[in-house]
Amino acid sequence: MVRLWSYLTGLIVLLNAYSSFGLSLGKVKPILLLDVDGVINYTGSGGAWHDQKEKTKKTMVDGWEIKWSTDVVSKINYWGKDIADVKWLTTWNERARLFLAPALGLDEFPLARDPIMTKGYAAWLVEQNYPGVPICWVDDEVYWFWCKTDNGLQIESSYWESRPNTLLIQPKEEDGLQPDDLARIESFLLEHSK
Repeated sequence: MVRLWSYLTGLIVLLNAYSSFGLSLGKVKPILLLDVDGVINYTGSGGAWHDQKEKTKKTMVDGWEIKWSTDVVSKINYWGKDIADVKWLTTWNERARLFLAPALGLDEFPLARDPIMTKGYAAWLVEQNYPGVPICWVDDEVYWFWCKTDNGLQIESSYWESRPNTLLIQPKEEDGLQPDDLARIESFLLEHSK
């Protein structure tokens, strides 16, 4: 009986440790790596959102003017609840979770990086920690990121472009995510969450 109890306690500790790293014994959802500026927060006219004033908002967050579409926020929340593992990959770091998300009505999502890491290195680490898991990376500068890995390998945008089950979305900074971007992201996430 003691041996069984010890075995069960060890199993519970193992499962708790496993889940604390965001891992699951079930099917793994695709990962959505999400930037803020030029993605959620557009800096110019907003593209298609410009003519849909009822779907746009503006506020100050942590000293920065933020302009966004309520459709973008709704989609991100939907994806995070139902079909994707959304992770912040932004220089906003903890401020995305603590200030931006509550101000815009975004759900709570974890950070994909330690603030001392470059975004390129953090994305590579995510990929290494979840090998083969589909990744959608959304950043207005996604094609500019590169990194050197721990073993000296240089990872550039061509690596991500050739990686199977990967979607790179690079919105224009002045427009942020547009309706066609949302459709492409959702199609990718739905295809890879089945």
